[in-house]
Amino acid sequence: MKAILTRRNVLLGVGAATLAGGTWVVTAKAADLLIPFFQKNLPGVTLDLPSTRLAIEDYISANMTNAQLRTAVAAWRVFGVQGARKFHDKFETLTRNIFSYFLLNSNFFSEALPTARPIVYMRPAPGAACQNPFADLSPP
Repeated sequence: MKAILTRRNVLLGVGAATLAGGTWVVTAKAADLLIPFFQKNLPGVTLDLPSTRLAIEDYISANMTNAQLRTAVAAWRVFGVQGARKFHDKFETLTRNIFSYFLLNSNFFSEALPTARPIVYMRPAPGAACQNPFADLSPP
């Protein structure tokens, strides 16, 4: 009877596991990884999931290259969003910027009680003036 655990079989197994692991990391969507992070940081708040996905996609398409996105998604997938934030400052800044972009362009700050209604992202109109609810645009 032939030995099942040959060098060839071990190398094939390692190669298949590596390919499967790489596919597992790369096929994740940024929104799928970030939405649970948003929900954890906004306890009791209901997010409108389609518009939250759109906010994440809008931020990413405007501010990140494909290589940067793949790196971030891989780190978030392997370490988790919170773990990647602790791992390197760039992940902390990126996560904070995406979260802030969503909050500033949603009805979060205009709701008296954000837990009363779902928080919905409102895409800024192209070329629109500043949408920041905290901006003081009145003349001095």
